[in-house]
Amino acid sequence: MVSRKDNDFADFNKLVSKANKRLRRLEKKGWKTRAYNKAVKTGGKFHNRRGASYKEKAREYQRVKNFLNSETSTVRGSKKVLKQMLSRTGLEDIVGDDPDTIMTSEEVEGADGSVTLVNKFFDIASMVDDYLENHRGVKISSDEIWRSIHDTYLAGYEEDFSDADAEEIVGDVVRRLHNDYLKTHTSSSSHKTWSAI
Repeated sequence: MVSRKDNDFADFNKLVSKANKRLRRLEKKGWKTRAYNKAVKTGGKFHNRRGASYKEKAREYQRVKNFLNSETSTVRGSKKVLKQMLSRTGLEDIVGDDPDTIMTSEEVEGADGSVTLVNKFFDIASMVDDYLENHRGVKISSDEIWRSIHDTYLAGYEEDFSDADAEEIVGDVVRRLHNDYLKTHTSSSSHKTWSAI
C-alpha cells in the first residue's frame, strides 16, 4: 500500500535531477541569474532527502519546484528575461543585446565594462527600491525606477554613470522620481507620502 506521503514525492527524484542539471548548466556558463543565486543562497545543490522527515522533504520539494518554475533557471529563459530587461531599461542601446556577451564571466574582466555597467544599473535600481520602501514607505514599479535611472544618467551620459558615486545616483534618482510623482499626483494625501524627501 502506498501512503499519501509517498505519493506526494513520487516524482521527486526526477525533479531533483532536472533541477541539478539546470543549476550545473548555469554554473558552467557563468550565469548568476536570480534563480541560480536564490538556489545557492538557500542551500545550493538540490537533494532528494532520503531518510528525512516529511517536513524536511516538503521544504526541499518546494525549493526544487520554485527553482524549476523560475524562468531564469534555464539558460534560454535567462536570455529571454535579460533581453526584455535590457530593452525595457534602455541598456540595450548601450551594451548591445547579446546575452552571451553580456553575461559571460570573461566579460566582467573585459575592457568595455558592459557587465560592470549592467550590474551597477541593477544595483542602483535595487538601492533606490530599498530606500523608497524602507525609508519612505513608497513602492514604485521596477519599470519606473529603471526609466528614471536611464533618463537621469544614461541618456547620453554613460561615462557619468560609470564614474558617479552610487549614493549620489540614488539621491538624484529618488529626487527625479519624487518630482515625477508630484507632477502626476495632485491630491494632498499623495504629497504627504513624499514630502520628507
